[in-house]
Amino acid sequence: MTFSAPSRRTTGLLAFGAGLALAASGVSGSAAAHADHDGHYLSAEEIDAMVPSAEEIRAMIPSEAEIRAMVPSEAEIRAMVPNEAEIRAMVPSEAEIRAMIPDIQTVEQCHASGEVVHSEESIDPATGRERVRLMICRDRVVADARSSALEGLREARAEVAADADVPEAVRADVLAGLDASIASLSR
Repeated sequence: MTFSAPSRRTTGLLAFGAGLALAASGVSGSAAAHADHDGHYLSAEEIDAMVPSAEEIRAMIPSEAEIRAMVPSEAEIRAMVPNEAEIRAMVPSEAEIRAMIPDIQTVEQCHASGEVVHSEESIDPATGRERVRLMICRDRVVADARSSALEGLREARAEVAADADVPEAVRADVLAGLDASIASLSR
């Protein structure tokens, strides 16, 4: 009696099917160690009952016709790819892009809220474009900056005046300079 060796394809398909069957039945590497997921040891009969037969494995392997049916045809693939007109329809026009960009206007004007910067948004009824108006209270910005600078100069003056390690002549010179700066900013 002569036996021919199974072809590589047959062996590969059987191995593939066995893997599918084992995965489907929940058999994992832990079963090979004769223990289930709860740590209980399985008998050889229980393991054999979980392993599908060669017929069951062959039944799980899709036929060539079934595999071909899963793969889209060239026409189906081409139908999935947008044509030039469809691509152009996806790209916004220059006017559409311009409509997406808000029209931002800045004005030097103090808002009644007293905020340093106040913004108001609206939609231009003619174009549908968003309009943002930023009101910047320049006088308030200048006043806040001046106030912060004066506070910093006064703190520096107090620290220099209290520092006993600074020689008297140097301290007097630095204090005179700080006093002049404070007087200039206080006007």
